[in-house]
Amino acid sequence: MARFLSWTDLKPKEGIMRVINQIVDRQHFGDSHRRVIAHVISCLVEGYATFKAMPRVERRELMAAAIKRHTANRNLYRQTILGRVGF
Repeated sequence: MARFLSWTDLKPKEGIMRVINQIVDRQHFGDSHRRVIAHVISCLVEGYATFKAMPRVERRELMAAAIKRHTANRNLYRQTILGRVGF
């Protein structure tokens, strides 16, 4: 997979969130949070090296944003399957 995220290019919060959401939205709802986070990290330009070079607070924000979006996707799926969306 091509690496396309450069952390320094995405400093504004809205840019970061938009890209994280796009990456997470492509993941299967049944994937674990750990797998989703690993995929987001793999999309960084230098992968794990870039992730480790980020300040700890920013790493946690990145992981929290990915988990939050994935949880929302799971909930949307459950609501859709149960027939509760759109009513």
